[in-house]
Amino acid sequence: MSAGRVAMPQVAMPHVVTPPPAQAITHSEFVSRVLIAAAAPERIGSALAQVIGDRIQVGPLAIGPVGLGTVSAVAVIESIATAPAEDPTWDIEMSATVRLRVQLGIAGAMTRFTLLVHLPVRLKLLPEAPCGLFIEVEPLLPADVTANLLPTDLPSWVLDKFGNVSVFAAEKIADYVNSVLTRPDIVALRHVDVAALIEKAFTARVVAPLTRRTA
Repeated sequence: MSAGRVAMPQVAMPHVVTPPPAQAITHSEFVSRVLIAAAAPERIGSALAQVIGDRIQVGPLAIGPVGLGTVSAVAVIESIATAPAEDPTWDIEMSATVRLRVQLGIAGAMTRFTLLVHLPVRLKLLPEAPCGLFIEVEPLLPADVTANLLPTDLPSWVLDKFGNVSVFAAEKIADYVNSVLTRPDIVALRHVDVAALIEKAFTARVVAPLTRRTA
């Protein structure tokens, strides 16, 4: 060692080991999970509930033989459940329970009762360019709608028996839901920009914390 020079101690650099992922998956599995996470059943169910609205009003409309009576109703969505579809041709099954408060007018007399309606809706997630999903909704048929009417007096029983109130209600509810879900503004909302969701999540979970640390 030359005079005047001091030897610097050597410092061992730490060896950084990147831990392997907890569970390795294939690229196709990763893409599938991303798509499902972007359109999770509970998220889709909540969005559709907001689209349909928590109150549906129908009538007054003529009903029964030769317009025997009039009917008006207010429907309130009581619950919505979502789950992966059992049918492999669909991705999500949604089941909504609606309480329908019905008012009937028969020859000047008014009667009221409750109608419980069950709505099954199936959804399919269709990938679309450049990096998104389109939520396809199976059209709701009146035959798919279960409506149980609870008449409280003789006039409502007669009209339900001979005026097919349950069938009438099922048709109107199916028509309403289909008309809402096929409106141009609602169809636009059924397009999910997956790239935007990933960018938003990345910004919130990675960029924002790093910015706070360096501030």
